[in-house]
Amino acid sequence: MKILSLLGLLILISFPSWGGLKECQSLTNDKARLACSETLLQAYEAYFVEQSMPFLEPKQTVSEIEKLVAAQVQDDFGMEKAKLAQQNKELMSLSAKVLVVKKNAYGKLTLTLENQQIWKLTEKGLRVKKGDFVFIERGALGSFFIKKSGSSRKYRTKRVQ
Repeated sequence: MKILSLLGLLILISFPSWGGLKECQSLTNDKARLACSETLLQAYEAYFVEQSMPFLEPKQTVSEIEKLVAAQVQDDFGMEKAKLAQQNKELMSLSAKVLVVKKNAYGKLTLTLENQQIWKLTEKGLRVKKGDFVFIERGALGSFFIKKSGSSRKYRTKRVQ
């Protein structure tokens, strides 16, 4: 039922001359109203054939449309993350040069990168100095990992500014 509502909304939005429908409704003569509706329907069909919208072909039935949607859902099964990343066009990693390295009282580093981002390491152990290149990658559940260029060891980090 939601599919039909969505299709109806698409039709309402995309069809340019819905003013003709009001004119047909205002006619009092039944035969004239029917003739007006028929011409409006023919204009509607011509419009969608001209726009070449395959999902709104006049000869498709509701069950065929539901089958197409079900097939698409089945094809997308298991690809939710990939689809979301594709839709959002998220940046999955970043590489930058380190401009400033600060160490706090607990031995954890705060790095300022060339793009003016400030990242704080939540783990000890990364040996980085001014001028080194680092890679920051997305992790699971909104976490981030940083690693020094030429190293495979990743350290958990979070963005400060």
